[in-house]
Amino acid sequence: MEPPPNSIDKYKQAFHEEAREILVDLESALLELNENSGDKELVGRAFRALHTIKGSGAMFGFDKLAAFTHNLETAFDGVRSGRLSITPELVDLALAALDQIKTMLEEPDGGTAANSSAATGILAKLRHLTGMPEAPPAKPAPTPPASPPAGAPGLPRGWKIHFSPGPDLMRNGTNPLLLLRELKELGTLRSTASMAAVPPIGELEPERCYISWDMVLTTSAAREAIRDVFIFVEDCCERTIEPDSAQASASSPQYRR
Repeated sequence: MEPPPNSIDKYKQAFHEEAREILVDLESALLELNENSGDKELVGRAFRALHTIKGSGAMFGFDKLAAFTHNLETAFDGVRSGRLSITPELVDLALAALDQIKTMLEEPDGGTAANSSAATGILAKLRHLTGMPEAPPAKPAPTPPASPPAGAPGLPRGWKIHFSPGPDLMRNGTNPLLLLRELKELGTLRSTASMAAVPPIGELEPERCYISWDMVLTTSAAREAIRDVFIFVEDCCERTIEPDSAQASASSPQYRR
């Protein structure tokens, strides 16, 4: 179920406006990190801003912008996990990348700016500074080998996930199927869709998703990485994430929202 075609332009405009606001907050967080490099709250704020721009950009067809942003998001995920540290060089690169993202926002698909020498130079310096692989992912979805999340175990394990979009999720321009696709790229996903909440046809609202999903994800990614898939829709959906009892020990911790 996707938003009606005549809503796409409206949603893209909303994405542009939201992205500009997020970039202002991101710039503020980066400048504060220059003075308080150990502030975990600022690191989380920067990561969430990048994750939102990446995820929302991919949903509305800004694939090159999303892929470029993914590289910076991966670096800040490394800071969150303790693999990397905030340095003046990383902050300077992040600020340069932020300017590049602003330029991409002004283009139909960000293609020219994404392929510019400035963008290529930023990514090369970022890979050198962080040890990221030479060939970044073609799609902006996180993958455990390229970006191991905090606390990821060595072997895959199962997670039971329930996802029920709220009435405003699609009205905000989110396609729930793209969230499922991002989950699938974390590992092996088995999903069952429930249509129990679908009303009679005369009562259907075209911009509302009535379907919910129960899933089992087998992945070596940590619970935090699964949660991050929903990070920019967590206020307009119902979601639970807990270890699958068939694959996890009874002592595994639970996360529920």
